[in-house]
Amino acid sequence: MIYNLDTGQSECLRYGEKWRDLCGDKMVMAMFDRIVELEEEVLRLPNATSRPVDAARAESEQLFYLQDSRSYVGNDVMWWAKDGRGYTTDLSKAHVYTKDKAISQHNMRETDIPWTKGYIDAKTRPAVDAQYIKRDEALEGTGIVLQLRQRPFPRP
Repeated sequence: MIYNLDTGQSECLRYGEKWRDLCGDKMVMAMFDRIVELEEEVLRLPNATSRPVDAARAESEQLFYLQDSRSYVGNDVMWWAKDGRGYTTDLSKAHVYTKDKAISQHNMRETDIPWTKGYIDAKTRPAVDAQYIKRDEALEGTGIVLQLRQRPFPRP
């Protein structure tokens, strides 16, 4: 969510692109106001030096995923899996590296590309892998019967 303090305008981004204008959305504005209040409270705590959002951003820029750039699965990037258990396209199963470890691995094998966690997390999107879905299972018990398109006979 982006809120311009000078103009009072706000908008919401989704996957880094403009999603919707929040003008008149009282729930979102109430949540935003509460977040600002809580951040200000945190700044008043002893030893508070920066805003939590800034600290989280700085931390995410020091954490990395490692891409195995030798192959892809469809359009999906292959990441090193947690604890060296192969590779995965699922970020929730990908290993998160410190900057030093990521650079060290890249120096050992140039096809292992470090990406900042914050950058990649901002580019993720929900997806459904077609190999794991089955129409019959999904529609079982719903009473829905799919109409199968009849293929025309080939012309002579």
